[in-house]
Amino acid sequence: RFRYAPMMVERPPVSLALAAALGDVATAVLGAPVVPGRAKGTEYTGVTGWHRDTELAARSIGCLAYLEPLTARSGALRVLPGSHRDGPVRRDPNDPTRFLTDPTALAVDTARTLEVPAGTVVWFGAFLVHCSSPNTSAQHRRALLPSWQPAGRARLQTFPYDFTRVEELP
Repeated sequence: RFRYAPMMVERPPVSLALAAALGDVATAVLGAPVVPGRAKGTEYTGVTGWHRDTELAARSIGCLAYLEPLTARSGALRVLPGSHRDGPVRRDPNDPTRFLTDPTALAVDTARTLEVPAGTVVWFGAFLVHCSSPNTSAQHRRALLPSWQPAGRARLQTFPYDFTRVEELP
């Protein structure tokens, strides 16, 4: 069973029960006890280009638990359906961090915008190519963004980030 671990958020977590329930789902999906991988706070304001959460953690899972409705105008998540099955994605040569994928290597015309009501939880594996759209509305877009990985595996946060090693990936 998942045990709640405190996460840094700008506001208190919605509830410990929600965190535990999400961890239980992650345990069921991965078929093994899990530990939190990372978590982001509730005021989700950033815009990111197309990316995968990691190329190294095939058995990790994340979710977005929306605290408010999200529309295309308020910066809804965009995903490339089926991209988790496509293998490694070429990196954007113009991105100095080498975190973003090369948009010219993606079929972005197949992208889906996930407009969802408050209370929706969207689950996805680390290999799904996705991006955060800009929020052009006056509406907040608060969400919890936790992820999990099997217990016992070294957490990615324990490794120093060296973007030059990303060059070793396809």
